[in-house]
Amino acid sequence: MLPDIEKKYTEEEYMRTPEPYVMYLRSLEKFFDFSIVDSFADLGCSSGRLIEHMKAKYPHVEVFGFEYFEWAKKHADQSIKDYIHLGDLSKPLNHT
Repeated sequence: MLPDIEKKYTEEEYMRTPEPYVMYLRSLEKFFDFSIVDSFADLGCSSGRLIEHMKAKYPHVEVFGFEYFEWAKKHADQSIKDYIHLGDLSKPLNHT
């Protein structure tokens, strides 16, 4: 049985500061050469801060964010909202 995710994560507890995502991107850069990467996906992307920083630093990279909560996408920067898709990864994805 899945946990009640609506109770576990709330909009009030949502992290809005960009610093952790900048540090996360720096950590990823130690392992990946993003100058040769074509695409990047962030599953559970929240408001898309990581893909926002990725797109700003590596504009050639096609970014994709996947998030469960509509309120997280609501807080995303306008420049990347279209890259964030909503859905539940505990259920099969429809590929049609």
